[in-house]
Amino acid sequence: MTAPAPAGKFEWQRLILSLDIPTLTKAAALTLSTYGSRNGSNCHPGNELLAWAMNCDEKTVRRHLAVLRDELRLIERTFYGQQAGRRGLSDCYQLVIPWDLATRAKIRDYDQEHRTPESADNPPGNSGTPDSGAGTPDSRAGSPDSRVHTPGSTHQVGITPAADSIVAPVVPSPDAQVEVPAPDSDQDPYRRENDERNRQLAALELMMRESAP
Repeated sequence: MTAPAPAGKFEWQRLILSLDIPTLTKAAALTLSTYGSRNGSNCHPGNELLAWAMNCDEKTVRRHLAVLRDELRLIERTFYGQQAGRRGLSDCYQLVIPWDLATRAKIRDYDQEHRTPESADNPPGNSGTPDSGAGTPDSRAGSPDSRVHTPGSTHQVGITPAADSIVAPVVPSPDAQVEVPAPDSDQDPYRRENDERNRQLAALELMMRESAP
């Protein structure tokens, strides 16, 4: 029997993704390979760490590692922790690819099974529906009255008045006389102050005349 060939981590992970195997078995394989070297060796995270990473119990981890090791022959145990005579040692695995893998699991073809159907409305290189692009002109720019500006914005909103609300300006005739109202002294502070000073001077002058011999 031909022995399985060692495989690099990334090549092996891509192969695992293409296999039609149970989800937890695939998760155990990918998680185990994460803790290995680039050449696929020294995979020894331990069942406790794998159970934490997969969010399951250690019994489930041991069951799926057995499937990868004995049924699929995708991992090869290079160190048996329990035979070392010390507790707490984890098994060490090498990532391998068996020569008869096609007879052990179905290898899926992504392009044939998951390709998006092509049609006249969805040509190659065009994703989404024709209406999912820029949208209509009204939905892109919006009307001038519908633009919302945040406080402090320097943009000005132009509001177009209705036609019936526009009042034509009244132009006076050339012969019409324009009356300019006289300034109200009560509303002019300088005029009020001047008038008050004049009254005080007049009163002082009157007192001086009365007191004169």
